[in-house]
This record gives sequence, C-alpha cells and structure tokens, in this order.
Amino acid sequence: MPFFISRDDITTLKTDAIVNAGNRELRMGGGVCGAIFKAAGAEEMERALQGLGPISIGDAVATPGFALPARYVIHTAGPIYHGRKEERDLLASCYRNSLLLPAFTAIPWRKRSRWHWMPSSAFWKPTT
Repeated sequence: MPFFISRDDITTLKTDAIVNAGNRELRMGGGVCGAIFKAAGAEEMERALQGLGPISIGDAVATPGFALPARYVIHTAGPIYHGRKEERDLLASCYRNSLLLPAFTAIPWRKRSRWHWMPSSAFWKPTT
C-alpha cells in the first residue's frame, strides 16, 4: 500500500478518503472540520451524519465525500491531550479506527493547537 505525506489543503485532495478530526456529536465545527463540511456541502454532510452520533472518543464513522474530490470522509473524535497515557491510547484508537475503514486515507497532521497534541504522540510507546 503506497503511503505519502503531503502539505496541502485536505479539501482539495483527490483520494479515496480524508479524515475529519471532528467532535463526538458529528456536527459541523470550525477549522479543518468546518472547511471539510463546507467543501463537501454542509447540508448533505449533516444529513449523512444524522443518527450516527454521538460517537465515543477514539471511534470513527464514514460518509460519502459529496462535493469533495475525496470519495469518503472519515469522522473521528479525538481526546483533548494533556500527556496522560489514556489520552495517548485514545488518540491511537482514532488513527487505528480511521485506518480500518477504507484502504487509503489522508489524515490532517495537526500542529500544536488548542487540543495540545501532535499526531506522532499517537504512536508513542513508553520505554520501561
């Protein structure tokens, strides 16, 4: 399976699926989540997500991409990260569950933001 890293607007990527790091209620938010909803067609996306949420932190669900070049959007709810092991485990679940849905995905790699985590922390393994 090919793997690549790209610094692009996730709403313009022609791929099988992109991942929306959204909220548990699966509602349109701000930032990347809002941009994905708007580019896909917010009304269609909201209709597709009706009845699927709320989801647990670490879970993932998929919808069609609608007006996006990506065929699907995977929606996952990540933890607010403060450095605790259980938060790392939940973040790893977001990645794992998102990657289990389709064959190819484009995942937005967040910079330090209000969630205070970096994607590499999802794969962090303590040494003992």
